Amino acid sequence: IILITIHMDSFTYLSSNDYAGDKEKEMGLPISPLCDRNTVKRQEGHFVFIDLFAEPTYELLGNIIPRVKEEVLPHIIRTKGIL
Repeated sequence: IILITIHMDSFTYLSSNDYAGDKEKEMGLPISPLCDRNTVKRQEGHFVFIDLFAEPTYELLGNIIPRVKEEVLPHIIRTKGIL
């Protein structure tokens, strides 16, 4: 439950910063993941957040701290099935 809360809080923070996508669009740059207010749907954004940020981060951390790989990473992967 704590991991899901952290994920939801992090996604809410990222999705509240969709103005970054507007700025990128104005500059003719590709819009960063989760930052396009016209195309990102909240549920899809959760999966993108997990795939691009949470899972890779905890995989790397798990290489340093094996307990993270054994105990935390499975919860993050399972979260994708809950959302």
